[in-house]
Amino acid sequence: MMPGQWKGMTMIRCEVSEDRMGNWTVTFPDHPDHPGLFLQMDYDRHAFAADAGLCDGSKMPSEDDSFFELDAEDITECSDEYLNFVE
Repeated sequence: MMPGQWKGMTMIRCEVSEDRMGNWTVTFPDHPDHPGLFLQMDYDRHAFAADAGLCDGSKMPSEDDSFFELDAEDITECSDEYLNFVE
């Protein structure tokens, strides 16, 4: 099962980069007409990573060691619902 499929999500390709302040920029290479997301808060980044299946969404970010060990660039797919956020 692919990450996110257990929630009935349709996954799309995304690229995530982290700046020196810890902020994440998410872009959608297959949807160049959509601007990217800029995720500044731990809660937003944690929810995004949890939807990608890379950390435990049932925990708070401060309680989830897997979140703080995560390399943002490991996230290569996300729910197509994020395209709605950037429209």
